[in-house]
Amino acid sequence: ATAYSITASDKFCFYQSVEGYNITDLAYGTASAQAVTLSFWVKSSLTGTFGGALANDPVNPGWTYPFSYTISSANTWEKKTITISSNTVNSPGVTNGTGLAVTYSLGTGSTASGTAGSWQTAGYISTTGATSVVGTLNATWQITGVQLEAGTVATPFERRSYGQELALCQRYYTSFQYQTGGTTTSGVGFYGQAFYKQEMRTTPTLVFSSVGVVGNFDTAVPAVGSISNIREVSFYKTATATGSGIYSFTSTCSAEL
Repeated sequence: ATAYSITASDKFCFYQSVEGYNITDLAYGTASAQAVTLSFWVKSSLTGTFGGALANDPVNPGWTYPFSYTISSANTWEKKTITISSNTVNSPGVTNGTGLAVTYSLGTGSTASGTAGSWQTAGYISTTGATSVVGTLNATWQITGVQLEAGTVATPFERRSYGQELALCQRYYTSFQYQTGGTTTSGVGFYGQAFYKQEMRTTPTLVFSSVGVVGNFDTAVPAVGSISNIREVSFYKTATATGSGIYSFTSTCSAEL
């Protein structure tokens, strides 16, 4: 509702985490490390020099590469291309956690701002003196077509099929529906099992919802005793009455970085 004055420790940013398995070809931390090129389209109601960074963590990074880009015309889409040198020192390791985070600053204090153009062992997510979007009332900042790729040349934005994108997304977030029926005995439990559409990145956080009950099955959300892994979810449910019926629910599963 008002313009915000940035303090030294503030961090306002927009970022995308990249799973470590997806950047192993960059060979970070070795003599064979590759340079990368970041390209994107950006539009803002503000003009000036803006900041961002590649970092090993978007919130509390230990090593980063701050970068800057200039928006010349207000409310106009402009394409930006930034080449980032190879990192032969730091390595995120081969992991299903965050390997790199592409961070765009919307307003960052001096503590997390540094000089652009080199890899640094520091917690920088922006560049010193960068424009603060949150510092102007009703300012806008929009971005699209972001692509991070190995090499020093920006290629056209890669457009994958809907099916490919859906399968890739389901590694990090998905949902399923479970239904069972039969005879229940009060106080006696039963087990259920469902398989994820794709192998999840890690054991997901489960949220059971949309519970539907017919007959004498327990109406409570079946969170207690739930067990899950990256391929399937198993759970245990206790009936509240003796009889026959049908029990169904939906669940969302989040394994986001």
